[in-house]
Amino acid sequence: MKKKQAVKKINEVNSGAFQPMMDQPAVRSALLLLGAIGLFATEYLMLFGY
Repeated sequence: MKKKQAVKKINEVNSGAFQPMMDQPAVRSALLLLGAIGLFATEYLMLFGY
């Protein structure tokens, strides 16, 4: 019984490094930055007809 409880407790950990990817501040800021760069690149290339 203790083994099942330990496994259940481990699986329920979702804080710190074990947060879902979209809840990580570094991932969210990187995605925002990459999205902005992608939009800028698209607009820049459209200026020259690519």
